[in-house]
Amino acid sequence: MLSRQLDDLEPTLTRHGYRIKDLVEQFDARPTEIKALFSHVSPPL
Repeated sequence: MLSRQLDDLEPTLTRHGYRIKDLVEQFDARPTEIKALFSHVSPPL
């Protein structure tokens, strides 16, 4: 059985070679902001 989250943003980016570290550098963001984006919640201010 495949994961229900297979087509979510985080697994898709990971399959294409993007790690959280890469996204943090690319978008000049904090890791917590990137993780919040993946979990569909507002990042802390």
